[in-house]
Amino acid sequence: IAITTKNDCYYLNRNNLLSDANLKNILENESISKSIYDVKASYFVLHKLGIELKGVTFDPLLASYLLDSSSGNSPKEVFASFGVDLKQEETQAQLSFFEETSNSANIGNIAYSSLFVKEKRN
Repeated sequence: IAITTKNDCYYLNRNNLLSDANLKNILENESISKSIYDVKASYFVLHKLGIELKGVTFDPLLASYLLDSSSGNSPKEVFASFGVDLKQEETQAQLSFFEETSNSANIGNIAYSSLFVKEKRN
């Protein structure tokens, strides 16, 4: 999972996520606004891990689909629909809760871009 704020970006693997009670509390806190790329997959996976995701206010993948259901669903295509150009290496990121990944920085960039698009639309 990649978590970003305006100033920082963090990547946690599945084991870190399960061992961090504070993060679980944040994810389950409805009063903390969250922007999540592919919230449907996140809800499913986090539920299986015993975490009830609450407070999601924006999903760029869903918003892109609602704006144009014929557009693609790759991160590059989704963010392009909002005027955000992801670099090529960022589009290759595999968004997985189950595997260790060497492209955590790329996933972090997708998380940051989600926050950027959410703030841009407000």
